[in-house]
Amino acid sequence: MNSENQDEELEVLRSIYEGDGSFRELNHKSFQYKYGIEGEPHSFVLEISWPESYPESLPDINLDAFYNKHMKTHVKDNIKSKVLKEADANVGSAMTYTLIEWVKENLEELLIDQPSNLDTSISVANLDIEEKVEHLCKDNKERRTGLTKAQKRRQWDRMDGKGEKIRGYDWVDKKLDLGSGVSPDKTELRQDLETTPTGVDFTPTRRELTSTRLDFTPKTRFSPESTAMQQVSSLIFVYLVSCLSTRASALPKTFLNVF
Repeated sequence: MNSENQDEELEVLRSIYEGDGSFRELNHKSFQYKYGIEGEPHSFVLEISWPESYPESLPDINLDAFYNKHMKTHVKDNIKSKVLKEADANVGSAMTYTLIEWVKENLEELLIDQPSNLDTSISVANLDIEEKVEHLCKDNKERRTGLTKAQKRRQWDRMDGKGEKIRGYDWVDKKLDLGSGVSPDKTELRQDLETTPTGVDFTPTRRELTSTRLDFTPKTRFSPESTAMQQVSSLIFVYLVSCLSTRASALPKTFLNVF
């Protein structure tokens, strides 16, 4: 029975407030109506919701919409209590339209304690909070960008004193650690040297030297042209040796003229 009464009242509300921009249907059981000119201090939104037992019970009255953030708390509580009092006198019958129109008729009385100007103290407080938050964020950012002494020392080692990175700052040493065969990183070697106690002799013994695996990998990278020239030179040298070992007179004259 209550659902049938709610359906009938819903159709009536749609027909009455059709084209009214202040009326808004959130769903089949919740409605909002905006009073006053938008942006004005005396403008607010009233929300009415139907419970399952409506209209045999009171509807839910709500003024907690974000649009009402400028209103005083005691003003909203006063409006809610008076609307519920009016609704209590209409229990058992459709009352949503009645409550909306009752607020319209008593709007001036309901907002008598609401300031006519927006409270500037709220905006000032918000500005203070924003400034504090911005200041804290700036301090945290500066604190995060701070480097430790060790980091500054490593960074300075990679610079040429003018703020520019020197050539080969990111190269990694390929020297093998004696006795372990491990290729340590440059930073680890520097840290080991910094933490090494003074007055200790680390000269390797003959046994350590004989067991050390040395890296004979050529450090110079040859281009394809230089490699080809070396091969040609080697072939010419072999040819000369072979000819001289047999008979020096057997060398071609043209070949001797070239060299």
